Amino acid sequence: MQRIATLSLALLSLFPATSPAQDTAAPGFQLVTSLNAPVDPGTAYATLPGGERIEARAASGTSTLSVVRVDAAGNPLATLLTHVSALSTTIFTSFVKLSPAGTHVLVGENSDGNVWRLAIDGSTQQLVANLPFNFDAVFESESLALLSEASCGFPCNRITRLDLLSGGTTTLAQFATYSGPIARRASNGDVFYGWVDPTFSGSGDKILRFSAAQLGGGGVLSENDGALFVGGLNGLGGIAVEERYDDALWSQYARVLIAESPFFGNSTVRAHKPDGSLDATVVSSPAYISTLEIQHGTAGGALAPYQPDAGARLRYKATDYSVFPSPGALTCAVRPQRPIAQLTGPGLGTPGQVSFDLSAAPANASYLLIVSPVALSGAESTRWHPNDFLWHTTMAWNSLRRLVNVTTDAGGAGSFTFFNSGTIQGQYLLQALVRDSGGGFVGSSSVVQN
Repeated sequence: MQRIATLSLALLSLFPATSPAQDTAAPGFQLVTSLNAPVDPGTAYATLPGGERIEARAASGTSTLSVVRVDAAGNPLATLLTHVSALSTTIFTSFVKLSPAGTHVLVGENSDGNVWRLAIDGSTQQLVANLPFNFDAVFESESLALLSEASCGFPCNRITRLDLLSGGTTTLAQFATYSGPIARRASNGDVFYGWVDPTFSGSGDKILRFSAAQLGGGGVLSENDGALFVGGLNGLGGIAVEERYDDALWSQYARVLIAESPFFGNSTVRAHKPDGSLDATVVSSPAYISTLEIQHGTAGGALAPYQPDAGARLRYKATDYSVFPSPGALTCAVRPQRPIAQLTGPGLGTPGQVSFDLSAAPANASYLLIVSPVALSGAESTRWHPNDFLWHTTMAWNSLRRLVNVTTDAGGAGSFTFFNSGTIQGQYLLQALVRDSGGGFVGSSSVVQN
């Protein structure tokens, strides 16, 4: 937010870390407190797949910027850049963004207005451009990025395309407001821009969507050219796009995550469908949430409720504005909580009763228990369910049979008991398709073998 962003960063250096216990994962999600790590409130960073971070650090009251590769706990591993400001006695960081290939970071600071492209192995440093009051960025490709920046004065903000090889810039849009976050959907080039209400009414912030065709049209766009994606927001902490399954087959499953973050806390991250409608709440915090980063594991699954635990996670920064003067903040994480299925009872090894027990499912709802022969099973595959969730199973799609509907209690647990005569042992796979309290399917459990 140019001057306001600079003031915000200055205030950040006065406030301590939030307690991880204060954050609340929404139903279908779980906090990953083992990944929590302290980070300076004024530090911008990007998290690498293995948990290391590239941090742009600016010690409070100094004119020196250091870009450092650190381990998951924040211990320095290598220094990628040291810059001493020629214009300011205090330097403020803007962003650190990891390139699509994961080999470089784009680093911005808004005291001198410099933007660097740095190899994460320390092999190259490139001062790409000088754009005063740069605020946020998103890659279009390895050689192009879009910046939210305010080189146009006050109050004014632009979406600017930056050529990372030549340093050339092209103004794509200009707004009479303060700086806001930016994100991009890679599959179709849609850009999501956080428009900040210049009157600070408390509910006038919004997310505007610009298509690739608009941005490539040659003119300079304005607020009126953007389609309203989500409105009525109070504070914009960040935007990120979940696009793991965003291709010709799964395009209906892209999600845009928005951190609604009032300046003094009580933030909420929500996931929205491509049409802007609300899909799910992800996490809430009494702290100020920013720096949204979506990471994917080797297992299948999207960042969505009741998806497989190891498929995706959201990392975010939580800064507590309520107590000072000790500086501090936390980098935190949340991931899906898949309903857990297990079989118990004396009939597992000999004839007798067997109980299919489900936990971590939607509360006061129900599930459909399905069954399939083990002999027809295979590697886990994914299918889009018409109720708009991703269904992951090792069952053969053409051999599924509905067995029974089972209700869940206030804790999200529900059981079904059947009798093993001794002839079905080890022959079937069972899985639950879980419903929410409104009766709509929202996810699937782990698969168990009887």
